[in-house]
Amino acid sequence: MMRRSLIWMIRGTLALIVTALPELAMACEHCYGAAGDNEITRGIGIAMGALIFVTGLIGAGTFTFFRKMTLRSRLLESGDFEVTQYGELVDRRSDTS
Repeated sequence: MMRRSLIWMIRGTLALIVTALPELAMACEHCYGAAGDNEITRGIGIAMGALIFVTGLIGAGTFTFFRKMTLRSRLLESGDFEVTQYGELVDRRSDTS
C-alpha cells in the first residue's frame, strides 16, 4: 500500500512540474505545420495548452470522485460507519447511547 502511494506521489509531482513549466506543456509549432514565431502560432500553442489543462482538470475531478466513492464504500462495508439521511458518514463506535 505504501509503495502504491509513493508511485502516485511521484506521478503527481511529475505532472505538476510539466504543467508548471510552460515550455514543456506547450504544443510544438512543428506538430501542426506552422513555422516561425508569429502571433497565430503562439495563439494556437496557448489554446492547445489550455485544452490539455481543461481535459486534465476534468479527468482529475472524475478520478477524485470515484476514488472518494471507493473509500466511502470500504468504510461502509467495514460495518463501523453508517450513512445519515443527509449523506454524511457517522462512526458507530463513537455512539455513547
